[in-house]
Amino acid sequence: MFASPALRQKLTVTVHFLIHESDPIRRKRLLMQVSAWTQRGSTLTVSDRPHQQLHVQAETLPAMASSLKWTDPLSVTFAACAYPWWEETVPVSLTLLSGETAAMHLPGTSAHVPVSVNAVNTSGGTISSLTLTCGETTLTLEGLAWANGEELLIGPDSLGLMTMTVGGRNAASCRTPQSSDWLLIPCGAPATISVSCERNVAVTVSAKGAWV
Repeated sequence: MFASPALRQKLTVTVHFLIHESDPIRRKRLLMQVSAWTQRGSTLTVSDRPHQQLHVQAETLPAMASSLKWTDPLSVTFAACAYPWWEETVPVSLTLLSGETAAMHLPGTSAHVPVSVNAVNTSGGTISSLTLTCGETTLTLEGLAWANGEELLIGPDSLGLMTMTVGGRNAASCRTPQSSDWLLIPCGAPATISVSCERNVAVTVSAKGAWV
């Protein structure tokens, strides 16, 4: 299993920083901007983890003991719950056609990470079934009614839950009982990706290496 919230429910990171501004009014204004940014929730990048990011919400906001002490350090604590692990900022991706097989190699230390799929029906007709294999996991969809030019999207949403749509329609009911719960790929070792379909499709598979 990959590093999901079920295995690691929370990751906390405290960031220490300075505001190099001697003017008290401007310093307070900058601090308000920092506080507003931390409350919005976004992706956090830090200098000691280059090319990695963490999806966070602020737990504690930076507080200024005195606006006159402009050299005092500040800190803010972030919590990552939906994706409680550091991931690569840029995904590894590859595109395959029906019947093709390729290898994907992700950086990282996680046993597995979820895969995102963006597939387009390029056959000129309607497709009813598709099978994708990623590493040791396989997903077969049947009864799709996938029209020419429509996109089929598979992958985790913002809450870390698996979603499947074809032409904007929910396709979760098309998954066969024998299919894996997730399409997963290991980090730190090559894995085989393959596509099987009755007609022509273009499938782009992407995933981000994770560090746990």
